[in-house]
Amino acid sequence: VDDNNLFMKKTNNTLSLSDVNDLADLRLNALKQLNRAIEIQPNNPIAHVLLASFLFAHGNDQEAHKHRQLYLDHSPSRGQAFLELANLYLALRRPDLAEREIQQASNESSAGNSDFQATLLGTQARLYASIESWGLHDTTAKQLEKLNAPCDQYSVALQIHHKGSKKS
Repeated sequence: VDDNNLFMKKTNNTLSLSDVNDLADLRLNALKQLNRAIEIQPNNPIAHVLLASFLFAHGNDQEAHKHRQLYLDHSPSRGQAFLELANLYLALRRPDLAEREIQQASNESSAGNSDFQATLLGTQARLYASIESWGLHDTTAKQLEKLNAPCDQYSVALQIHHKGSKKS
């Protein structure tokens, strides 16, 4: 299948049956490869997070949550794993799940790890920016206030958000 044309082929502004079959074949092959990777290395966190991502993207949330948990179980750094999951959920346009993972990462964090704190704040900023870009402006302020409570560093993000809101 020609990669350049696979997603762009259209007949009268609709995908042809051949295109739909090609996409279905690609999805099935991807799922087989991910399952095979887990079969070969059942404790490989990367294989589990990739499968979880695939399953979430295709609407199989229940099975995806199972692989999310396996990813966390096998990851060397739970805090970092939660942040990676938050970014995955943002890519899937699931800010509700991203927020949950950010909160979990915050609970796992150690105050002395400045690199982790910076990554945590960066992921939070990405959450807020994504919510804003998706037109969920009222939700953003509520999200920021809720996340502000457990950790003083969030106040910086809250202040930045309020300054940015006043400019709009």
